[in-house]
Amino acid sequence: AVYYSSVIEPGMVLSGLCYGLIWDVKDVTPMSDLFYKLVIEQLPIGYVNFKIINNEIGETSDFELLEVNAAFEQIIDTTREKIIGKRLKQHGYLVELIQPELFDTLIRVASTGGTEVVTYYLKDVDAWFKVSVFLSEKDSIIVLFSDISASVRPFSEIDVFFNISSDLLCIAQSDGCHLKVNQAWENVLGYTREEIEGQYYWQFLHPDDLTNTEMVIKQLESPNQIMSFVNRYRHKDGSYRDLEWTSQSDGKKIYSIARDVTERKKWEKQIEYLSYHDILTGLYNRRFLEKEIKGLDIAENLPISIILGDINRLKLVNDAFGHDKGDELIVKAAETIKTSCRPEDLIVRWGGDEFMVFLPKTSRPDTVKIVNRIQANCADKHVYSIALSLSFGIGTKISADEAMFDIVREAEESMYKTKFLESERNRKDIINAIVNTFYNKYPFEEKHAKRVSALCQKTALALEFDQNEVEKIALAGLMHDIGKVAVSIQILEKPGSLTETEWNEIRNHAEIGYKVVGSTPEMADVGYAILAHHERLDGKGYPKGLKEEEIPIAARIISIADSFDTMTSQSLYRDKMTIEEAISEIRTNKGTQFDPAIAEVFIQKVLQGGKILKSD
Repeated sequence: AVYYSSVIEPGMVLSGLCYGLIWDVKDVTPMSDLFYKLVIEQLPIGYVNFKIINNEIGETSDFELLEVNAAFEQIIDTTREKIIGKRLKQHGYLVELIQPELFDTLIRVASTGGTEVVTYYLKDVDAWFKVSVFLSEKDSIIVLFSDISASVRPFSEIDVFFNISSDLLCIAQSDGCHLKVNQAWENVLGYTREEIEGQYYWQFLHPDDLTNTEMVIKQLESPNQIMSFVNRYRHKDGSYRDLEWTSQSDGKKIYSIARDVTERKKWEKQIEYLSYHDILTGLYNRRFLEKEIKGLDIAENLPISIILGDINRLKLVNDAFGHDKGDELIVKAAETIKTSCRPEDLIVRWGGDEFMVFLPKTSRPDTVKIVNRIQANCADKHVYSIALSLSFGIGTKISADEAMFDIVREAEESMYKTKFLESERNRKDIINAIVNTFYNKYPFEEKHAKRVSALCQKTALALEFDQNEVEKIALAGLMHDIGKVAVSIQILEKPGSLTETEWNEIRNHAEIGYKVVGSTPEMADVGYAILAHHERLDGKGYPKGLKEEEIPIAARIISIADSFDTMTSQSLYRDKMTIEEAISEIRTNKGTQFDPAIAEVFIQKVLQGGKILKSD
């Protein structure tokens, strides 16, 4: 995430803070925490995160301050460095700031969960605040401080300030009829005073807020009662705005001040969403399930089944094609699981490549049916010809005495066993799928690869390699360009000259081919040969700039065979050479590009001194 600040020109009049967010979602897992912190830091309200030390009321109960934002520093007029890591009962300033009423609220939320909203006066800063307290994690509490001081000050000077306030001011009858409003109503809601005065609140109120607002009006019948609440008023354009009210009654009239908090409510919803959702897939995250599982793990939901799924081949896709393609595979897995499950099933992204499905009232046989449905729906999902595949494990709780932890562990063990058994077969399937898809799409590449493989095999035999080495070199020659599967079709089939950027994409094919083929021990030599087949003896090749004996001999053989076939074949970029011209080119570049000894063996024994007849 990147903070972007606009350039301020001399003479410009600014109101508020202008900012924007640029979010690179290529690597969402590490980015999500950074984005979350940036959102919090820009909030116009105070944000505090407390760690729960003990949620039981007593001498040992306490809270440690973990995190605050800039708005809270401004509220208490001190820096976060002075208070972060401190406990409420041990730090003198915090003891005075967080008085018994608010401390008790923290204890209640820590013990029972949920959310509490209270109006609270911090005497040390002489300000009134609306304080929202909610449980973020099992050992963490979030507290939001919204300054409402202007709302609860006495209205004795209202005649002076009534029409210059940016907040909505209103004097209403006890039945909710607007008697007098200020200019801010037109600024915020689009209505003139004449369109508001004499009208009742329910004529503008969102229908869903009617009951709660009526209860507030009823409570305001008691003189000197102060009420803080939020409801939605209709804008003149038909949309609704969130208004945060503080109202006080003298028994005859209701005096109110309201602030437009629509944007703040959006921020709060965003924070809540980020707390419990995975940004990449939109599914619930592990934190959410751990919070909800106690309420779901009840006898009425038995039998309860757990499906744990792990994406196969994700590391290979990340390594070979980049994390953006890995993310694409994760998203397709999430979508497939979601469409294969029932509405009542709770689907969670459990980890980087793992998903968990919590299935209440579901037997093991029914769970197996759901797993089979997910696997069937994976069949038509691909990324770069790599089919989406997941390994699954199942655990089922049939008795209330069984611990949910043991059921999850049962599902994990089952999943890892399945993944181990499938891993090697999956690796071979991937390579075959990539090879077949690439060559079916580009038949000329298949013909080139087969010719290079044949030339590599003959050269290895001429160098008197053993049969095992001959087969490896021939296989490396056959797959030396397989990394081009990740190169865009526009570049591979471009008739004109390539740009430097396009050439760089072409050059990446050696590393991609190595990552696809060479990640298992038995294919390591083949992978290294593919990686180094564009290296040169003088160190001017790519991707590593290796020299002479640093270059595997198999790669040196492929380099000559690949160059010879390319020179003697018709290309989009050049006319083909005769065999004699190609031999001359190879000899000219001996010692710089090509290994001299291998080059002469290739010319004299494989090409038979130039007499070989080249065919497709």
